[in-house]
Amino acid sequence: MTISQHANTFAGYPVVEWNLEDDIFANGTEIAVAIRTDWGENQKDNNAWITKFEALLQREPARQLPALVVGMWHYEKTVKHIVETLVANQARLPNLKALFVGDITYEEFEISWIKQGDLAPLWAAFPDLEHLTIRGGDGLKIDPLHLPKLKSLRIETGGLRREIVQSVGEAQLPELESLVLWLGTDEYGATTTIADLAPFYDCARLPKLKYLGLCDSDMADAVAEFIATAPVLQQLDVLDLSMGTLTDEGALALLTSPYIRHLKKLDLHHHYCSEAMVAKLDELAQSGIEVDTTEPQTERDWRFV
Repeated sequence: MTISQHANTFAGYPVVEWNLEDDIFANGTEIAVAIRTDWGENQKDNNAWITKFEALLQREPARQLPALVVGMWHYEKTVKHIVETLVANQARLPNLKALFVGDITYEEFEISWIKQGDLAPLWAAFPDLEHLTIRGGDGLKIDPLHLPKLKSLRIETGGLRREIVQSVGEAQLPELESLVLWLGTDEYGATTTIADLAPFYDCARLPKLKYLGLCDSDMADAVAEFIATAPVLQQLDVLDLSMGTLTDEGALALLTSPYIRHLKKLDLHHHYCSEAMVAKLDELAQSGIEVDTTEPQTERDWRFV
């Protein structure tokens, strides 16, 4: 999943874009329906997303939908009107198990421009959610986050505020298996510190966690040093520190970690490590660990996430 193209699959379902012309339910309802608008539609109709969503609900098969993808909405609005509409129509989506709020590419809207809002009302309306992805951190609120059946949580931002990380750390998510947080950079509003990551040191509230991603971070070395001694590595299959500014300093902490060889995969793609360090990291494969050290960055004076 990248910000350069729309999702093709979500929560294990193929993504099908909703429109009035095609019978998207011709092959059944085991799909993730994407509702997207473009700039022209939003110029003509301030509520273009809502208009499309309400048209979808007129189709009887929509009641069986397991997954919904919220694409671009009106660029001047926050997501509030969509949240309110989803909550008001919760009874018409009784089978909803997966929700993606903000499947918006950078060509449509930069990730730091996406106007999120308070998503917490959705948790009460759809308590059976198993998969949740959120893109965009501007104005985002998720507290209190209580989704007892949630298996995967992914929050993608250009800069993640500490309040969001704290909300995740305090959440009751006993079934969570995959957690990915794009920490971002302070240039785009990130305020998260290493201290805010403390709940993920042992993940006591996340007993089933197998995939932990602390990605896209401008403090990747500090994150690596923090997580290298974390007991949670003993329960994880995958540690994902990709897309950040990792250098030899952070990589060395991982290499000397007492727990790193418990992993099945270490994802470090897009990094600033030297060729010599990459060679050492790749040697972890001899221990049966898949290591992704692709996309090495050569810029040394200005490191970007």
